[in-house]
Amino acid sequence: MILKNINQIDEWLTLKQFFLKNRYILWQTQYGWDLPQGFIARFQRKSNQVEIRMRSKQAADDIMKSKL
Repeated sequence: MILKNINQIDEWLTLKQFFLKNRYILWQTQYGWDLPQGFIARFQRKSNQVEIRMRSKQAADDIMKSKL
């Protein structure tokens, strides 16, 4: 599993384009952007998994609306 920290919406938007192009899907989310753990989202494509952690409300909201 690849782990990535996202601190700003711009970083998420770049990663989102990669996920869309490569057909990743949102697999799991937990916690919240305002909690000590941050918002955690896991994406998957076949056996490839990416976990991102963020503290950006805008990025967390966009993930939930992204339809990935």
